[in-house]
Amino acid sequence: MKLQTKFLVILFPLVVVPLLLNSYITRHHFAEMMSESVDQQNNILKEQVLWNADMATHSTQELLAEMLSYPELVEAFKKRQEQPELLQPRLEQFQKHHPRLRFVEIVAADEAVIAQAGTPHPINSSTDQSTFFDFEHQLYLQEYHHAGNGIAAGLTIRTIVRARQLETFIQKTRRTSNILLILLDHGRVLSKEESIKQLLLNSDIQNGISLLWNSNNYLVNKTNITNQLEMVTLTPTVEMEASGEALNNMLFYVAMTAGLISLLILHRSVATLVTIPLHRFHTLTHNIINGNFKPVKVVNREDELGELSKSMETMRQHLQDTSEHIEELAYFDSLTGLPNKVSFIDTIQHLIEKSQVSGHQVAILFFDLDNFKHINDGLGHEVGDELLMQVSGRLKECIRSHDVIAPSNHLALHDADEVIARLGGDEFTLVLSKINSPEEAAKVAARILQKLSKPFVLHDNDVFISASIGISMYPKDGRTPEDLLKNADTAMYAAKASGKNHSRFYDSKMNKPVLERIELEASMRSALANNEFILYYQPKVPLFGDTRFEFETLMRWNHSEKGMISPGLFIPLAEDSGYIQTLGDWAIEQTCRQIEHWNRKGYKNVSVSTNLSPVQLNYGNPLQTIKQA
Repeated sequence: MKLQTKFLVILFPLVVVPLLLNSYITRHHFAEMMSESVDQQNNILKEQVLWNADMATHSTQELLAEMLSYPELVEAFKKRQEQPELLQPRLEQFQKHHPRLRFVEIVAADEAVIAQAGTPHPINSSTDQSTFFDFEHQLYLQEYHHAGNGIAAGLTIRTIVRARQLETFIQKTRRTSNILLILLDHGRVLSKEESIKQLLLNSDIQNGISLLWNSNNYLVNKTNITNQLEMVTLTPTVEMEASGEALNNMLFYVAMTAGLISLLILHRSVATLVTIPLHRFHTLTHNIINGNFKPVKVVNREDELGELSKSMETMRQHLQDTSEHIEELAYFDSLTGLPNKVSFIDTIQHLIEKSQVSGHQVAILFFDLDNFKHINDGLGHEVGDELLMQVSGRLKECIRSHDVIAPSNHLALHDADEVIARLGGDEFTLVLSKINSPEEAAKVAARILQKLSKPFVLHDNDVFISASIGISMYPKDGRTPEDLLKNADTAMYAAKASGKNHSRFYDSKMNKPVLERIELEASMRSALANNEFILYYQPKVPLFGDTRFEFETLMRWNHSEKGMISPGLFIPLAEDSGYIQTLGDWAIEQTCRQIEHWNRKGYKNVSVSTNLSPVQLNYGNPLQTIKQA
């Protein structure tokens, strides 16, 4: 039986049935609870709104009664026939002393306004009805009072009074329960928020629908309070969801009981079939991710997990072989087996961090082989590679006994105190930690120079080489691997300039001549194409005997920016960089062409001597160059 089938047979009846039952019970109870809760809540709000509306009406009636008993107004009403001008100031005085009375006006039977005080607000409603309205973010009640008998007989008094208690209740409801309570008077939305007004005006308000406002969903309920007054409640659904979550917590014990019964049955089978093998798979993959390819026995079964276990073991072995090969390519030199520049810089950083704790110094020895390019070009790259391998072998012999040459992997370099590496070409570097003084680094450099000065046997030939070593010290000469390597390289060039086969410690004053040397070397390679090199033919006149046409060639460099550059400066630079053969070949070709030009002019038997570098004589082919010229 397949593993998938085993899971379906066991899990389906024990897990799916309780979940379906729990889901049905939850939905049923949730719907009933929410419906009852919303209805009860709306009934309470309706009663409260109705009570507050009645209180607003009652307050208006009290204010009217107070106005009609106000002594100054009573006197003005009585004398309105003889002195109608008294009513206006007395009415303004009363309105001023009653701030909640926003506006009051007295209208005669012919609709003529006799007096008014306060700020009116036009409301489109008949004069025999009271109405609520929102003005300047405040709730007001407007009423028309038709006086019967008494001092105001035959008059109509219109009052606009702030319904502060109703307004406070609406705000408190929203603040305490997050329910938006909105009143509609004759279809007008009484709300100070324009967005709510637009929402209700643009929506078909029906009980039970959901509206989106301010990124929240609200459940709508609409109820009639009076003939003209309606109440709309917007209840946030997030509270209903919270109520549903509370209900789910109540039903949790039911689900827990079903789950415990399922767990008792499934525990043994799932642990054997799934949990233990998956844990072993996790351990194996976690080890592989961290570079640990140690075998882990997962399962030995004839099912899908057994097949997967065999595939994982095959993958683990392939990944281990691939990782070892990639690490060797990424962190070690393929020719000498020494660490390369990437792993060497990483090692320097770790040794710097260790030295910051121990208080020791760190020395970087940067050296390359003098005249290696001539050997490599003259005797062939195969001989050059063999020479580099022999050099790396001697370097391993001459460093201190606890120095590390090439560990099995690059992580082991982090535990080493000293490491030697090949950066490329004929450049080697050595880092020495736990250094107490620069003299210790100088002793190691001396051992290297002495060891490399002995002849190398290459294809039955003795080959002699030397090295130039530059030394930089941490923290004096730099605090990063890049700065230390750069400064050691600069010191190496200074050692080479001082006569080769020397070692020099870095000094900040070395930077300027080294930069000048690099700049000069770079411009020298374009000087031939720019016709900056010139050959002068110096005549050689004998003091006695027959006159002969003999000349000696003198090469000069007329730099486009620096002017004439001394041969004593650019000839050694060309020899060090390997460019001397190119200059020598060019000099031979130009000399041969000049002799041919003289012959055509009738000057026969002209002899010209040309100075050639020993490098070109040893590794070049000047005879072939003369024949081709």
